[in-house]
Amino acid sequence: MESLGGVVIEDLRRLGGSSDILADICIVGAGAAGIAIARELSASSLKVVLVESGGTDVDAAVQSLNDGSCCGHPMLMGAGRMRAFGGSTTRWSGCCAPLSQEDFQQRDWVPWSGWPIAADDLLPYYRRAQSYFGFETPWQDDPKALAASHPGLPTFDPSLLTTCVWHIPNPHDHNWGRLHHAALRWSKHVRVLLNATATAFEVSENRTRVDAIVVRSLDGVSVRVAARRFVLCCGGVGNAQLLLWGERSTGAKFGNGGGKLGRFFQQHLRATIAVMQAPEGGGLGLQRLFNTFRSDLGTYRQIGLSLSSVAQRRDRLLNASATLVYEFDPNSGWEIAKSFLRGLGSAKAFPGRFAKIKTVAGDIGHVALTAIRRALGHRPMVHATRIGLLADLEQQPDPDSRIMLGGEVDPFDTPRPRIDWRLSELEKRTAERFAAYLTSEFQRLGLGRLQPEAWVTASGPITGAPVGETLHHIASTRMSLDPRHGVVDRDCRVHDLENLYVAGSSVFATGGHANPTFTIVALALRIADHLRALATQSSSRATPQTPVERRAEMGLECEIRPELVGKDLDAAPSSGKHPP
Repeated sequence: MESLGGVVIEDLRRLGGSSDILADICIVGAGAAGIAIARELSASSLKVVLVESGGTDVDAAVQSLNDGSCCGHPMLMGAGRMRAFGGSTTRWSGCCAPLSQEDFQQRDWVPWSGWPIAADDLLPYYRRAQSYFGFETPWQDDPKALAASHPGLPTFDPSLLTTCVWHIPNPHDHNWGRLHHAALRWSKHVRVLLNATATAFEVSENRTRVDAIVVRSLDGVSVRVAARRFVLCCGGVGNAQLLLWGERSTGAKFGNGGGKLGRFFQQHLRATIAVMQAPEGGGLGLQRLFNTFRSDLGTYRQIGLSLSSVAQRRDRLLNASATLVYEFDPNSGWEIAKSFLRGLGSAKAFPGRFAKIKTVAGDIGHVALTAIRRALGHRPMVHATRIGLLADLEQQPDPDSRIMLGGEVDPFDTPRPRIDWRLSELEKRTAERFAAYLTSEFQRLGLGRLQPEAWVTASGPITGAPVGETLHHIASTRMSLDPRHGVVDRDCRVHDLENLYVAGSSVFATGGHANPTFTIVALALRIADHLRALATQSSSRATPQTPVERRAEMGLECEIRPELVGKDLDAAPSSGKHPP
């Protein structure tokens, strides 16, 4: 067993020849979605098994299971997808923001847009999700509250731009494996199994239900997990890969009755779309307006800009946002002082040290003020030489942008993913108009003279650098009312299967501009409520079963011993360990 901050977590590699595991709910993947569902269900009487491919931290051998290939726009296949307890939250920045009302709506200029749920359907779950991220009080993002907390913010033309906010919780450790270990520790009904990679599905004879999954460790230990319901929480690539493999290996549809499984793969395109030379004073005025700020509660707000909904609809554009990135003068007093601190103990680290000391002394007031700001948890405001507008652009859903099963297999003989990631003309046009609006509004408000980047104004499609990815893998198991148009229904249940659900950004229909993790958790909480309601309905209709009857219903082989009939085989023994 491994210990994580006091939590005892089972390791499949040390279970040896363990018998089958029974559960009401089996959750595959212990990232933000999986942990949120497990926590929500931990207070119920449902027996939950949470299986995770990795251990308590990222391991290179396990991480290599993410390898694959791409045949479209270049992307990093393994980056951002962490196989560990905590998933990608072990490496993320913590930025939280909800999707906008417009992101859920059907837009006639965006093919395949529109969710089968509305923003209002997620609103209560967005509120509940805030506490999971460590926000002790609800956000106040209305214009009046924003103006009060950040006086002096310029008033942009609402037909072009709006001010937007990302929230970042405190502490700086955003690893959900550590943040939520205590809640899982005290649960009597959640069992966590690490180094357990889902490698096979077993389906019912009529291929309408999943009966069990097989999980294996890299050193050859395996166990069968049988459950009433299953939830895949394996990320925007892993969810599609597992469903495609389930279809190929069992013959069941796995949500692919309409041929949409793995299609519509999207990310947020990230690139600098405009730059400016810092105005006199090193851009301190802009840094006081657009930056990351610490609140009185110890959490943080990042202030940026987004395309207004009016501009999107009028000009038939996608959603987009931008933050200001400040490139600091390496010869300023603060940067030199930082280099001194980094080089303490090395005499070779200070060439020309007397001239540098003189520079620091001449700028001592600003150096001291910046040091105080950092000590209080605020971002430093220092002399910048160049300022860039770093944009995140929504992508147009495209069925030809897709995840497939490639020709290579991993150590479990599971086919590795092959991704054909495609970009469209609409993303390019959105970047061009967004840059133009930023340029005109900055000039009108006296904020500085922006220059759109060359790739934005160049003719032709987006190709290669400097346009990159955000590692926000979206929409490959998209939500739809009609099975012909997607993979899961509005409750995130896989079309064609009665008891298999999918959680994560792969169920998004479109991506908006916001980081997806906050919406992932809101959807996960909604799934948890749905599963809890189903269990309540089932228990009110059904006669209670003995454990032996439950095993027989699930198709598990078992020895019927008269002395055990009627006893609770799932009860924890006096040692406090989980039953086999």
